[in-house]
Amino acid sequence: MRVRDVMTRDVVTVSPDSPVRDAAVLPAPKGFTTLPVVDEWGEPVGVITEADALRDRLPVDPRSLVHGEAPHGRPVPRRTVAEVMSEPAVGASPDMDVAEPARQMLEHGARSACVLDGRRLVGVVTRRDMLRAISRDERDRHVAAVPGVVDVGFPEAGHAVGHG
Repeated sequence: MRVRDVMTRDVVTVSPDSPVRDAAVLPAPKGFTTLPVVDEWGEPVGVITEADALRDRLPVDPRSLVHGEAPHGRPVPRRTVAEVMSEPAVGASPDMDVAEPARQMLEHGARSACVLDGRRLVGVVTRRDMLRAISRDERDRHVAAVPGVVDVGFPEAGHAVGHG
């Protein structure tokens, strides 16, 4: 199975100059936890994760302050995506076998990989995309084993074509 078979092509992206508060709400409706950050040419320069967007953004609970003192050493909240984004841990090409980005994603603890055609972003593949494809593939293999179902499921087992 190739990356192009499972990737999401309609990708939501942000620019490095985007406000973090805006980027933080973009992925939620589509179920993404990571957004690619692209430059003016559409080339990825990083990613912003939910954790990146949350970092240094939570207000101090006033109950944690002693005698009304201001918190010392508290960083100034970051304002732009460029200030909080991470470098993409995993990249993939559309022709790559999904096993390779899956292995890299597990190795780096990444939830998604940017899919590139050269240097241009053409999609994103997520763990969820891969799991859906694997589940669908396994389901199709089981259907092929049911008598009366036409499929080319298990040629290695001698079941090239079922009953029609």
